[in-house]
This record gives sequence, C-alpha cells and structure tokens, in this order.
Amino acid sequence: MKKRTSPLKTKWRNFTTPGKKLENTITDAPLPKVKLSGTFNGPSAGGNSSVKINVLPKANNSGGKQLPGLSKFHNNSKNITKRFNSNTKINKDGINMLYHPNQEIDMMIDVMKRAQRRKIENFWDDVNMSRINKHPALPGKYTLRGARNRRLAVELARIISRLAEDHVGAAVEGDEFWDCDRLAMRKINRDSIYKCRMSREKHNIIIMLDSSPSCSEYSNFYSDIASQCVQFGDIELYDAPNARLVHMYSNKKKAFVEFLTVEDILNSVHRWSLFKNRTIIFFGDFDGLEVVLGGTINNKIHFFCTEDENDIEYYTEGSNVPCNYRNLKIIPNIRSIKSFMKACKKLK
Repeated sequence: MKKRTSPLKTKWRNFTTPGKKLENTITDAPLPKVKLSGTFNGPSAGGNSSVKINVLPKANNSGGKQLPGLSKFHNNSKNITKRFNSNTKINKDGINMLYHPNQEIDMMIDVMKRAQRRKIENFWDDVNMSRINKHPALPGKYTLRGARNRRLAVELARIISRLAEDHVGAAVEGDEFWDCDRLAMRKINRDSIYKCRMSREKHNIIIMLDSSPSCSEYSNFYSDIASQCVQFGDIELYDAPNARLVHMYSNKKKAFVEFLTVEDILNSVHRWSLFKNRTIIFFGDFDGLEVVLGGTINNKIHFFCTEDENDIEYYTEGSNVPCNYRNLKIIPNIRSIKSFMKACKKLK
C-alpha cells in the first residue's frame, strides 16, 4: 500500500436480507463437534459434567530416528575432523568437564535419564582404561629404533594407499581414470579425448589403537604403529580402548588430545555414530567386538586382532549385535611387527 493513503472500507460489502443474522467468521463461526473428557464446573453446567475430547494423534516420523545435528557430518570426513578440531578450541570447558568430572557435571547427571547417565559413566570407565602414550611422535634425529621400524613404515604406507583406493569419493579433475559419461558424449559435443579423464577424491583412513589393560602386552607394538602413522597425512588416528574413541591425535600439537563433549557421548560419537562409508583399521582384542560389529553396517573394517583364529567363530557367532560380515575382515594373531608385516603380504 502506498504511503499517506487510508485503508479501504469494506463494510458496504456485507449485503444481508432483512431478518438474517450477520455471522462473524471469527467469533460466531460454528465450532467443530468434539467430545470432551474431564470435569467441568460452570453456571451453565449445573454442577459436574463429564465431557470427552478426542485429540488427533501425531504423525509418525517417516524418516526414522536421527541423531540430532549429526546427519550433515555423514559422508564427509573433512567436516568430522573440522568439528573435532573446533571442539578442542571452542568447547574447552565442556571437554574438561567431561574428562575431569567436577561438581557441575555431577549436577547435570542428577537430572539425566538413566540411559544417559549410564553412557556418561561407561565413558568415564573407558577414559580410565586408556594407557596410550600421548606423545608417540619419534624425534627428528636418526635413532636405531627408527631404522629398525623403517620396514614397518614402508608396509604401513603400502597398506594405507591400497585401502584408500578401495573406497573413493566424488569425481574431481584429474587424469587417473576414464570418464565414461564424457566418452559417451564425445560424439555430440566433439570434445577432445584428453578431456575425458578424471580422478577420484580419496578418503582418509581411520586407524584405532586399543589401549585398554587387556592389550598392555602389545603396548610397544601399538606404540610403534602410532609413531609411524603420525608421519602420514591421509589418516585419522584415535586412541580407542575396547574400540571406544577416547583421544584423537592432533597433527598441530603432535599429541593425543581430548576432543569429546557430553553431547557427543549422548549421541554415541565415541561408538562410531559419525562414521559412514569409511575404511577403518582397528588394532585390538575381542573386548571391543560389539562396537566393531555395529560399525560394519556403514563402514568397511579391517580388524587386526590379537586373538587366535579358532576364537573368531566363537566370539562372532555368540554376538547378538546386527552386523554386515561382508564389510568385516578379521586378521588373527597380530601381536608384533613381524606378524603384522607377514599378514600385510596376504592382505588383498
């Protein structure tokens, strides 16, 4: 409406015949017939009267139950790493409150539901079980230990590069593969055949190390794995006692850091709820088998296990956790660098 103009008066449109009552659509509109249930005391009721009301049920969520605010991180490993790194910078108070309990979190737990309280308490047990060396990076100078593990570094690099090519991401500009769509369109758009090449974005490999007391016998072996993994730029390294995420390796700080908040624990981030379509390498024993089997639904997992081959069938068949065995490859008897490199030669 233009400025300095008066609104239109529309009362002249209410044409009525003599004897017909003018109905106000706001106040005099007929009410829907509903049945009320309850006790009503009023002058017109003459006392107590029971009236029934039928409330329409809410429609079910056809999309199923989703984790609040976490769906945007699926299929995007960069967003997950960015979120974890921002936690260490922005949510320092929330992280300290979770890893180092104080009076504030005790008051928070008192008002939580029993299932939520159990998640927090179980995570505290996982933190107490962690025995990881938080500074696994080797010094820059030449050492005998570094020379001894040179073969391990070469073998790790070969395995990581092979697994990274198994599950690839979106198509990007490059010349590694032929682009079938562009080849099919050449007859129409007359493009050069040299423009029909592409590459694919590689996802980072996730490596998890079990630092629980049951794996203390293999701590030196896992420490060597960690010290070599930190030299690569295409991996994500986690401290995972019994396959529960507790610490994350920070390339900036060159150490394992605390990165989870209370909200992450309630959303089962420490049990791999954010990982989808990822390749995960887990070193540990069967104490974390429940989390590993649950992770096979959305991820491809290579489980370098310390247990014997005869125990694999017993533990896997005795579990009631839904899993996808096509995404799980268990390599038994991995207890030293020698056994690991021997198994890597047979790994396809």
